[in-house]
Amino acid sequence: MRIDNNIIPVILVVYKSKNGYWHGFCHPYDVSCNAEIKEEVINNLEELVETYEKSLERYGNPIHLIEKKLSDKEDQEKFKKIWPYVSKKIAEHIKTAHSPIRYSQYLSRAKKFSIKSGADITYSHRSLSLTPSPR
Repeated sequence: MRIDNNIIPVILVVYKSKNGYWHGFCHPYDVSCNAEIKEEVINNLEELVETYEKSLERYGNPIHLIEKKLSDKEDQEKFKKIWPYVSKKIAEHIKTAHSPIRYSQYLSRAKKFSIKSGADITYSHRSLSLTPSPR
């Protein structure tokens, strides 16, 4: 999902996995990690995403490396379950900002919230100068 052609929400989700460990993933990058402690997953995931975004920037933000499908089945299930709520929150924040441009300028800090299913969600946005996908 894009907010406009140059703004993509970056959504970090942390939840207790079926295997008993804490698990975190990032949409749309398909970056993920596991740990026994929730805070460790949050810290590791944030570091992984930061490193991934630096690499994206270095290579001109190629869209085929930004908009990736989630590879983990449990992540896919969790994202499908939370997406209606997350997209509503994003839409509310855009409406508050009155436009995607104002959103990117004034609401650039990460927004954090939890939902009833036990997931902690953080989202921010990424402004892009897109490079066409290879054919």
